[in-house]
Amino acid sequence: MYYAAGLLFVLAGCGPTDHAEVAGRVTRTDGSPLVGARVTARPIGEGKTVYGTTDNEGNYTLSTGDPTAGVQPGEYEVGISENTGDPERRQKPTIAAKYGNPATSGLTLSVDLGEHKTFDIVVEPR
Repeated sequence: MYYAAGLLFVLAGCGPTDHAEVAGRVTRTDGSPLVGARVTARPIGEGKTVYGTTDNEGNYTLSTGDPTAGVQPGEYEVGISENTGDPERRQKPTIAAKYGNPATSGLTLSVDLGEHKTFDIVVEPR
């Protein structure tokens, strides 16, 4: 009897998920990674906005801030905000301004339930 209850407990963790996982890499057209940029995916319609920050290699993972929540299935507009440094000593942006707004970036993402999606992005220069 204890064996059957334990088996049910283990199998319950293997069921379908209500979200997806989305990760990728952001690079410039010359292949260099975009470091410290914020990638924002805003749902088209209802849902939660998800975001991630690129690391030193340009890699990011999208989430709602809770790493276990993942990304809800649906359609998203994606924007990228480049880190230009300290507000008092800002550096010039290196990517086109259109990426700063998900509505004008031209980047869209479609996510299916339970999907493990790679969404790599190549951005044009300013």
